[in-house]
Amino acid sequence: FRLKLWFQESDNTKYLMPYKYTGIYRIPMFKVAELYYIAAECSSVEEDGLAYLNKIRAHRGLVPLQEVTNLQDEIVKEYKKEFMCEGQMFFYYKRLNMNKLGVYRTKSNIDESVYMLPIPVGELDYGKIEL
Repeated sequence: FRLKLWFQESDNTKYLMPYKYTGIYRIPMFKVAELYYIAAECSSVEEDGLAYLNKIRAHRGLVPLQEVTNLQDEIVKEYKKEFMCEGQMFFYYKRLNMNKLGVYRTKSNIDESVYMLPIPVGELDYGKIEL
């Protein structure tokens, strides 16, 4: 299902945007899939986490996973497929302090400075923030 959203031709040639945003005027703050991924990650029993992960995989037309060696690795793979071209991935990488970023892990051996966003100039000028 995700593949169909990514690789269809768009009639909008002025801007390069993923097709999944064509005709969309609102983007949700939370997706149900994200809540299931969080539940899978927080599960104390690996079988429960796998059940949460398989619930979303079933909705995406994927075969359920029977057994995994590392549940967290499978969750990372699903996050990368689900949240491609969304800012949500940055916060996921930051929360896990991952040293390899990108769908194909194009950036590797990065340090913490990548996750530090600059303070906006307006806040420095008017917000009485001193560095």
